[in-house]
Amino acid sequence: MFLDAPTGSGKSHSVIEFACKRARIDSSFKFFFVTDQKKNLQRDKFRDFWEKGRSNDDDPHDYEKIAVIRSIKDTTNIIKSTFADLEKIFKDNEVELAFKKLKDISDLVEVIDSKDENNGIWKNLKNVEYDFRKALFKRLLFESDGTEGSMLDIECQNKVKRFLANDETGLSNWFYKVYPTIDLERYQIYLCTTDKFIRSYTTFFEKNGKSFLYSKMIEKSLVVFDEVDSTKKKILDKIIDDSLKIEVDLIALFRNIFKGIEIIKNELPDSLKEIITSEDNYKDLVNNSKAINKQFFLSYLYKMKRDPSKYGEDNFLIHASLHTLISDNAKWYSHFSSVKNQVLIDNDRSNDLGFENMLRRTSNFIKSFNRLILKCAIKYVELSNTHREDNENGMDEENAFFTIYRALGLEDVQIRMLRNIEVDFGNKFNKKSSNELQKFKVEDYREFQKKGITLYYFKDSDKHDLQTEINASIINATPEKFLIALTKKCMVLGLSATSQMPTVLDNYDLEFLKSELGDKFIKDGRRFLTEETLKEFDYHTRYKNQGIKIKVAMVGADNSIESILREHSDIIGNYDQSMVNELNSKLQETLNRISKGDNEKKEGNQDYFRRRYLSLFESFIYFIKDSKITSFLGLQSKLPDNSPEMYRDLIEDVFKILCKQILGPDDDKYPKLCIIAKNNISVPEQIKKSLNLVENGKRIYLLSAYLSIGVGQNLQHKMTSFEKKISKNISMDSNNNSDPRNTEIDLGGIYLGEVTNIITNLRNYKLDTDVLKFVFELEYLLDANEITNYEIKNILNKMEKRRYIKYPRYLQSVVSSLVTRIIQALGRMNRTFNKIENPLVVANYQVINNINYVTPHRERYSPEFQALMSYKGEENNWIQTDNSKLDNANKTAKTSRDNNQLLKGLRNSPRYRLEYNKVREFLLKNPTVNKKELAEAQKEIKRSLQYLSNPYQKTEYKTKCISLNEGDFDFEKDNEANMIISSESSGLDICLKNPKVVQNFKEHNYPLFWGKKDYIINPIQFTLYKGILGEKVGKVLFEDILDEKLEDIEQLENTELFDYKVKNKGIVIDFKNWGNSYSERQDKAREKNTKKLDTLENNTGKSWRVIIINIIAQGENEITTTVSGRIMEIPGLINSKGIVSLASSDVRKVKEFLIES
Repeated sequence: MFLDAPTGSGKSHSVIEFACKRARIDSSFKFFFVTDQKKNLQRDKFRDFWEKGRSNDDDPHDYEKIAVIRSIKDTTNIIKSTFADLEKIFKDNEVELAFKKLKDISDLVEVIDSKDENNGIWKNLKNVEYDFRKALFKRLLFESDGTEGSMLDIECQNKVKRFLANDETGLSNWFYKVYPTIDLERYQIYLCTTDKFIRSYTTFFEKNGKSFLYSKMIEKSLVVFDEVDSTKKKILDKIIDDSLKIEVDLIALFRNIFKGIEIIKNELPDSLKEIITSEDNYKDLVNNSKAINKQFFLSYLYKMKRDPSKYGEDNFLIHASLHTLISDNAKWYSHFSSVKNQVLIDNDRSNDLGFENMLRRTSNFIKSFNRLILKCAIKYVELSNTHREDNENGMDEENAFFTIYRALGLEDVQIRMLRNIEVDFGNKFNKKSSNELQKFKVEDYREFQKKGITLYYFKDSDKHDLQTEINASIINATPEKFLIALTKKCMVLGLSATSQMPTVLDNYDLEFLKSELGDKFIKDGRRFLTEETLKEFDYHTRYKNQGIKIKVAMVGADNSIESILREHSDIIGNYDQSMVNELNSKLQETLNRISKGDNEKKEGNQDYFRRRYLSLFESFIYFIKDSKITSFLGLQSKLPDNSPEMYRDLIEDVFKILCKQILGPDDDKYPKLCIIAKNNISVPEQIKKSLNLVENGKRIYLLSAYLSIGVGQNLQHKMTSFEKKISKNISMDSNNNSDPRNTEIDLGGIYLGEVTNIITNLRNYKLDTDVLKFVFELEYLLDANEITNYEIKNILNKMEKRRYIKYPRYLQSVVSSLVTRIIQALGRMNRTFNKIENPLVVANYQVINNINYVTPHRERYSPEFQALMSYKGEENNWIQTDNSKLDNANKTAKTSRDNNQLLKGLRNSPRYRLEYNKVREFLLKNPTVNKKELAEAQKEIKRSLQYLSNPYQKTEYKTKCISLNEGDFDFEKDNEANMIISSESSGLDICLKNPKVVQNFKEHNYPLFWGKKDYIINPIQFTLYKGILGEKVGKVLFEDILDEKLEDIEQLENTELFDYKVKNKGIVIDFKNWGNSYSERQDKAREKNTKKLDTLENNTGKSWRVIIINIIAQGENEITTTVSGRIMEIPGLINSKGIVSLASSDVRKVKEFLIES
């Protein structure tokens, strides 16, 4: 459930109170509080609530029931600060020696301050911290019963736990506070950061971490995510970070799995063999592996021919759902060289084995095989645990997964990569509800969520000179899948003021969650709140009752300092021209340092940066001149630094000059400009220091960036005597008088600078976090149908060519993300009950122009946001998007992609040919279809059934074809439509005027008209429909007119060369349903058909001729025989009335051609 509780409403306070009360009365209750920032773990509040509720000394203390699960670095810091306490009651030489080593390495980590936890110093820290725990364990075990033993021995672990549970010396207090992981089962409330929760925790007794998601301790618990929408970024960052650590060669991995299949057949223990081979798709996977290995020569070494001096060292390829991004902007092709006994990869398309197709099919096979092993892991857990003693820890899915793959001979690095592909082990929980949900569900084709993307990095080295490593990272995990997997084990509550924002960029894809979870996902938790709580959320009424009115000012429209000073002449008065000259000089000097570079087309011009500076400077004026505003927050997209785009020295100089002009020469009266930026002092410490100034009577302007302190930071301060006189209190009667919000006051004003970089701003085209994040963002927008395949194609094309990219701006997610940032920023003004009478919101004109109500519940927006909208003059407007036409374009593109995949595999895979034929047969029977029938079909047929939603049950529509081969169509420009989708334009209506065709269609249950139904075929499906319609009609007419039997061409390698062969003759037939749309040049068509005949003759070892037959005649064209008698062309079998158009002489001519064979 998601709950959009307003900022400052005390949602965390209420959650803490509930958790503590529930834990006291229900010993089975388990609660996880997960938050983005360590400072928001609320440890002190949990402690206070718990301790206040203790009724006697026998009740457990907070540290016995509330566990803070920390990172190794934070744990080490606590050890260092409390080790003296431990020494007083726990003297041990080995422990002291281990502590000294731990302290030394920890101090070194603090100095280096590296974020890379895989480097040597971090590994050393992990090792010495584990050694410290071993020393502690050894002493604890000895204290318990005077024996020695292994940390991994379950009985020894239990001895230590019992010893601490019965301890009365205070020793247990230290362990429960510092190392709650020594006995996690005893706790009921667990606190940790999002980073910790999505990664792993390490129990006291083990060296390696365990995932929370797969641990038993989380089952049936309640997990609360504070600021839930921001957790998406954390999870996505982890996925991207993991995927960039590419170290598994795709072909080597395939070979090991291929060998592992042989191990399954011949060498695996029967119990595990039975689990694997009993899976329904096991045999299909075995056959598929053989086909892939044979088709692409995967048992041979692959070697790429490439010039690094031309393209650079970075050599990668990214397969997204509909697109392929190539670093060199040149397609790769593969060829088997019998001379070198190698597969060579280059840019020559001749004799191509299908390099990109190899990558895709091999990766898809690995994903499918991996899903099978995930299912087997669950079964193996059940089997293994039935044979274990009660006092042993049970096997879990993660260890089972490793066990199976190790038995198949895979390396650990390969297994870890495979484990990262999927978030979940499958539908172990809630199978019934999940199946009910999927029963009649039409596929939504959110393919990024369903299929993910795959990243390949090609690496050459003298160490493997004969082959190119094709390192692969198969990314199938998403933050949404993580949440879905979590709901299968526990209840999840997400809290955030912006949890309802309809953006897939800065929030979870809410529609996907709803689609997958159904009624189990409660998007809007407010309907479960009491009337009293809803009144607390009503800040608009609370402001109004206390006479609080928000003031709004717009800045950034002026392009000169003079015009700004004139606007504020009532305060500034007659300004000193020398001061203006000084300001202009300083500003221009800074602007001159800005080079155009990549920003030439947008941000690089000086006018843009001039306005950005002037916008900020004008906010200074608003703050400086209002003495009632004691604290003010300025937020921008960029932090002030030494770059000319936001030059810190200039900003500080201008602030001082404006103070002098407005307040006079006495600098003691000047407020303080506090720039909060990342440096050697932490951001929380900088904020604390700044707020101490205002608590001591100094006015402050806090200047920072949206992503630094615009989210989640507490910027309120204790009221001064002056502020108590001018403030208004909006507390409710139900609020506790001891609530600290009664003695604190909020910011008096805020400046909202222009929000940029909602979508990642790419500065370099190389394989890094930004490129991958950008691809993810495009995939999210494509899934949500906010952008079309055609638009993404153009963007990626510019990326490959290193050209300027114009980013999409006015999309629902982009606007909603902007609104999210503004709401979160304004939330910094709502942390307490005390406000000044007229809080001030100063906003850049771009902010005011671009914000909007993005959800229908206007009353849920804060008074500050409503004031901005009122200033804009659009109080009642909210974005209502209809993405149905973009959905149509994207579904059509996906069908085109699917159809191309099937066509590429037709002559190599019986499975592909069968699927292709099923698709075409279904389309012929269902040019329109109802929801139930389509849902059933999509369960069996996985490709090319992307029907278009048809809410008005039309039987025809128009569209603009941009590129039929690429699957690009525009459904938005009706006036430019050049293609009609209907039964008439397909030729069906004319064909059914022929009684023989009608009789045949009735016998095969093919529809005689397009019915009014829920879904209708897309343009690519329409071309497939026309094709099979022509084949079926042509066969009926040909056999009737010429009295010859047509047969299917059965050989796999000859699939789709031609439609049929004439029985007992060396002639093949190709039917065409061209209608009026045929545009191919005749000579090109004949050349293509000649090549196809050559292929057929080469495959069969015999001579063939072909008759090309168009179904519906368009004129008086005659039958012709060309290419030395190899090709006959018949321009039509029937006319527009359905009557056979061949004269007796034409029939005789065709029969003579047939006899000649």
